[in-house]
Amino acid sequence: MRSQALKATPLDDDAFRLLALPFGGPIPYPGAPRGADLDRQWLTAQTWFGDRTSVDVDWHHGMDRSAGREVIGKAVDLGFEDDGGWVTVWLNHGKRRVELIRKLAQAAADDPDPDVGIFGSSEAVPQSARLRAGKAEIPWHRSIPGEITSWEYTRQTLSTSPQNTTSILVPMKATLADLASGDLSASATFFDDLTTFLDTLGTSSETGKAGRIVAARNEARLREAREAMDESYFDPKRRRAAIAALDAVLEEINQFIIDS
Repeated sequence: MRSQALKATPLDDDAFRLLALPFGGPIPYPGAPRGADLDRQWLTAQTWFGDRTSVDVDWHHGMDRSAGREVIGKAVDLGFEDDGGWVTVWLNHGKRRVELIRKLAQAAADDPDPDVGIFGSSEAVPQSARLRAGKAEIPWHRSIPGEITSWEYTRQTLSTSPQNTTSILVPMKATLADLASGDLSASATFFDDLTTFLDTLGTSSETGKAGRIVAARNEARLREAREAMDESYFDPKRRRAAIAALDAVLEEINQFIIDS
């Protein structure tokens, strides 16, 4: 079991986990074993999602006039669990829209209404999307209820008004708690994506010398964390050490970007 998710998280960290492709939805509907979204449609473990493990993130499907299709981050490390497809979202704090999202998330966290918050919403390559309506499999259309059989994941958006409120955000700290408890394993892709992020930080002209120093120090920490994780197996002491090293990497990256 994953630790309890927050309906909306103050986005103080640079990364969070997101249930990008939930199996089911909040609305009971005939034929949908885990419920459906507002369009009375649902994804399942049998849905075809394509082969992308990294997609761009924008705000509200580009429908915000001031933000448009501005890319505000990356959704990486797509992996599937019992409740759907999870990604790690890295936000680009150089984008002004991110600060607005942060404020909205803070306000939502203080609101007692469970339907108020920041959620995820995925997009597919239009020509690829198909659904099963009755016994027929047809091209996807928003107005037709049914099981989505093909949804080639191509973009991730964050929104205050999603079609599926089960697409929730989980703070990275909660993910680290899951790792520490043994309920979750860090995949090779997770470490590879984090290494790529550090490489970018270390070579970018925008971050300068400070970015290179932060990247170099944390690349060493990340390597140690990855080796310790690989070698820990069921040794709780070594696993805790690996989690602590990984936590230090994320903490310093977070502080560097906030101060930049």
